Amino acid sequence: MQRLLTRFGAQDAAGVAQLFHVDAQCHSSEIPGDPWPVRSHGRREIEAFFLALFHRLEFHAVTVRKVLVDGDDAVVFGGGRYRATGTGRVFAQDFAVSLSVRAGLIQEYRVVEDTLAIAMALGRAYPIY
Repeated sequence: MQRLLTRFGAQDAAGVAQLFHVDAQCHSSEIPGDPWPVRSHGRREIEAFFLALFHRLEFHAVTVRKVLVDGDDAVVFGGGRYRATGTGRVFAQDFAVSLSVRAGLIQEYRVVEDTLAIAMALGRAYPIY
């Protein structure tokens, strides 16, 4: 978990991917226009997922509020401030990340986040008033 957060904070997509098992699964929330893959399988696709994420979002601050661990599974609750590189819009959002670890490597990664906040920052959705 600590290595993942460190490499994530450094926006090191290749380093993040090396923490995953060779046949790992990565699932993310669907965002209009699919700025990055919703499902990735294997290190190569997972690295591509994080490359796309880091290319479109500049991380200003990421805070972990709580980590729950149950054997080889963990859930991380946190939030952050980001800037969408294409629009320059700064936004904040909360997230939850679920991890399953096997033999010291991540087998499954699921992230649930504020897709409307991301879509608005990327210029792919607009608030309805």
